[in-house]
Amino acid sequence: MFAGQSPPTTTLTSTEIYDGSVWSTNPSMATGRYGLSSSETSSTTNAFAAGGTILPYNSTAATEEFTGETSALNIKTLTTS
Repeated sequence: MFAGQSPPTTTLTSTEIYDGSVWSTNPSMATGRYGLSSSETSSTTNAFAAGGTILPYNSTAATEEFTGETSALNIKTLTTS
C-alpha cells in the first residue's frame, strides 16, 4: 500500500507492506501523490506506481518501482561458532 492524500493539502509518500500477519513501514516514495495507477507481482514483493495527481492539483507522469526485501543469502558457506 502506498501514496494517497490527507485532505485538504497533503499528498502522502508513505509505503507499507503486509506480510500476512502484520503491516510494516518501508522506505517512502520519492513523489507524494494520489489517484495513481499501480500494479504488483503475484508474490507481492515487487510493484510500481505510475502517474497520479500532485498538489496543487497537477498531473504527474512520475513512475516508481518497489522491490521488497528478500531473505536469500548470497554466500557459499555459512559457519557459526
